[in-house]
Amino acid sequence: MKTLREYLIAEAKDDTSKTPKDYTKITLQGGLTGHAKEMMGGSYKEGITAAATDKGRKQILDKLGGSGGDTIVKIVRSVVETTNDLDDIFISVDEKRTESLSQMDGIALKLNPTEWPKLAGTPSSSQRLLRFWLESTLIAYGYKKKGVVFSISDVDNVITVIN
Repeated sequence: MKTLREYLIAEAKDDTSKTPKDYTKITLQGGLTGHAKEMMGGSYKEGITAAATDKGRKQILDKLGGSGGDTIVKIVRSVVETTNDLDDIFISVDEKRTESLSQMDGIALKLNPTEWPKLAGTPSSSQRLLRFWLESTLIAYGYKKKGVVFSISDVDNVITVIN
């Protein structure tokens, strides 16, 4: 039987294998700007909790459109390829990177380099806001698998969502 320590170490190692080379895992550590909190409807946890309610899901589905699906790739692709409020931020799917991530159920999105860093006032809060939007989207469309990892390349302006 594994100890809690062994379990946590194994889980941490698993997350790093899901973070592409030269990408940084988007963690929830650190403060959020007031603007980010406003866009999330409070703290990160409060926003995610609200997204999981029937009312929250309906609001997200109505706002984003898309057809959803049963994988990260299908859900996120359907939202990115539908005209919605996120069009200024998520430019397109990075097909080459997504193809290499498909074995793990992952997608890579090209970000607008002039828009995403200033979304929440600072690049670090903006990264967490992007993660919040993507995680909320997965929740709203019924994705229930645990262990999703969000990572970003500031150089390439690409964000990945991988399970």
